[in-house]
Amino acid sequence: MMRQKARANRFGKSFGGKRSFNSSGAVRCSLAVFLFAVCVFMFLLSDGEHETFLNQLEYHYQLSISLGFALISTALLLPSFSAHKTQVGAVVAVILLLGISMPSMWHFRIPETEAYSAPPRQLTDTESNRPPEGRMIQDKELEPFIVAQSSRPDRVHYSIFVRYSVASSNPENGRVKYEKMDAATKNLIKKSLSRLLRTEKVDFVESRTEFGVIYTVSDVLGNKQNISTLLGRYGDVYYSDPVAGIYEVALDQNKINSGKNAMVAESRNPNHPAYTELNMQALRCLDPGVVCEAANELARSNVNRLRSDIVNCLLGVLQEPWEKEPATYKALVEALVVYATDMGNAQVVDALWKYFDRNVKANQSVSIIVTRRLVKEVPDRMAEPVWLLWQRQPDAWNEIAGNLVQQLEPHMIEQLERPDIAVNEQRDVLGYLKVYGTSLSLPVLQRVSESANDLTVKLEASDAVNAINGRASEPQK
Repeated sequence: MMRQKARANRFGKSFGGKRSFNSSGAVRCSLAVFLFAVCVFMFLLSDGEHETFLNQLEYHYQLSISLGFALISTALLLPSFSAHKTQVGAVVAVILLLGISMPSMWHFRIPETEAYSAPPRQLTDTESNRPPEGRMIQDKELEPFIVAQSSRPDRVHYSIFVRYSVASSNPENGRVKYEKMDAATKNLIKKSLSRLLRTEKVDFVESRTEFGVIYTVSDVLGNKQNISTLLGRYGDVYYSDPVAGIYEVALDQNKINSGKNAMVAESRNPNHPAYTELNMQALRCLDPGVVCEAANELARSNVNRLRSDIVNCLLGVLQEPWEKEPATYKALVEALVVYATDMGNAQVVDALWKYFDRNVKANQSVSIIVTRRLVKEVPDRMAEPVWLLWQRQPDAWNEIAGNLVQQLEPHMIEQLERPDIAVNEQRDVLGYLKVYGTSLSLPVLQRVSESANDLTVKLEASDAVNAINGRASEPQK
């Protein structure tokens, strides 16, 4: 009886006491919770427009990952508890249910290459009279595309057939009547393809006039890519052969005209309730003139409503190439400066730097307000380009360079000490140091004021010394 009582006491301590699990069970339970939390966090991150490892996988792969995490978590959790079996069973059931349903609970995207490599959807007679074997356009209509491929095999080429919208159809005789595409829409698609694919060679020909237009895009730099998502801006991509570079799109006039139709009287009245939404819609227009107008309108009004949404919209639009539309590009980045007032936003800085760096390398003018924002955000990165720009046009860049005196003053001193420096260059440096220089420049300025051959240079060096000493003696504010 004593032995039985001792065993009962041990059993009670292990399984019936206040502690439902021992230290090893606590470790297993913590590990199970951690692993499942990691899985949930991964799916939360994949719920959005940003590309992650998870949202680039197809559904069944995502299901395998979530269910795998759930099974491992439950396998660790079950032996961790010696009591509360009912509650533990309920928790295990919830974890397994979440593991099965998680890919459906949050948004997932199938990669383009998988989504559009499948056999094309067969349209009915009410949608199209395309022959059942595949695409609408015939091989003979692809001759310009084939010629471009054979003449420049080192470049990328695309053939894009834009099918007109269906106006009406008669199921009895199988006849379909198509709407016509006006010249403005044809040229708008041509111009936008040229901008988005960064090439000047975009030609179009009427293909069996009742059906649509074939655009031949030639000499695209870079590697061939699946452009189905890009072409979705014109309508539904119902046929795609990414390997050959042949695409067919059913034109959607609502998509073509949505941004343009947003620029109504209400979009120019900041007090109107729909002002912000209308201008953000216009920012997604295919017409760069409309985009430029909307960006300038938003920057002018500087509204307080939906500011973060405006920033996200501008960042999304700036992902597209705008080099061929410098006025629109400038309007977009200046609007971004107006609304992205929080310092340290890496996405904003990258978008502004891309604009600044591209224009400087192309020897084109840059926006002053963008340059000032970059000087505040990334002074070290801006030091070299601003120094080069100042050397070309000292008067134009003195003010900007003055905000980088800590980075540029050593360059100015080095420039002033060059034995072959011209008199006009000396005077430019002395003019800068007189206004922005610090005590760091005093030794070299003193030497120049005493030994320079040009009397004007001597006087300006002496003036710079006096100005720096005067600023040093002023009380600190």
